[in-house]
Amino acid sequence: TTDMSVKLRYYFFGVNTAKAYSDHVVINKLPRRFFSSVFLPFRLIFDRNDLYLGFSGIIPPFIRFFKIKCITFIHDFGFYGHPTYYHDPKKMQWQTEYAIYGSEKIIVFSEYIRQQLLNRFPRVSSEKVVCIYPGVDHITTNKDIRKINGSYFLYVGVIKPGKKIEELLDIFLQYLKQSKLKKERLY
Repeated sequence: TTDMSVKLRYYFFGVNTAKAYSDHVVINKLPRRFFSSVFLPFRLIFDRNDLYLGFSGIIPPFIRFFKIKCITFIHDFGFYGHPTYYHDPKKMQWQTEYAIYGSEKIIVFSEYIRQQLLNRFPRVSSEKVVCIYPGVDHITTNKDIRKINGSYFLYVGVIKPGKKIEELLDIFLQYLKQSKLKKERLY
């Protein structure tokens, strides 16, 4: 059963593109400056939240002291292996460490990232880290999807130096040169 008195709170800064699709969702726009260091923790405490979902791999300071449970989502550790690709890798490293040790659960999206986390942070219990693969079930039921006939290359992800997009494009060009089918397109 679902408690209909429960309110889900979404906090953000910047352009308001969020829409409440339910009466149980409260959308809160906070100032951009000092968002995660002042305004977000203050609102989490003031609104008496029981749980914080850290989708960006960090948790705001001080909320641990107010017994707000945290679940953190860790996407990768690129800022350790390739610090020059990031604006402030040291800050990202201590924020990640703070989040990992301050969370009740940590969600990762591959077994590879899970093993990296457990190796990098050996004090973290393996039971605390859960691997949940990103789902795409909704794609198979969507009737509006355009069919792509023939061979294709698909990249889904962030375009940044650590992702080696240039190498992917080189491989695609090599494929085109060797392929008998010259109608492939880059999407």
